[in-house]
Amino acid sequence: MVRGTVGRQSKIKRKGEINMKIVKYIGKEKMDYLVKDNDMDLMTGKEYEVIKETERNYIVIDESGEDYAYPKSFFEIVEE
Repeated sequence: MVRGTVGRQSKIKRKGEINMKIVKYIGKEKMDYLVKDNDMDLMTGKEYEVIKETERNYIVIDESGEDYAYPKSFFEIVEE
């Protein structure tokens, strides 16, 4: 998990775009490696809007209200 620099304004700006991606956090039990519970603010089964994408990560607004980069392996794509 990496704290991002993308602000909430970017999320609002992108919301109207056609190429918005929605991903669902699939939970730690489906990951290839372990992550401590206190390291993430994601809810299993909840869908998150991708506000930015890198080669390895999706940047989403998590439950803390902040934007963070999480590995793509944490999610499944719901809508592209």
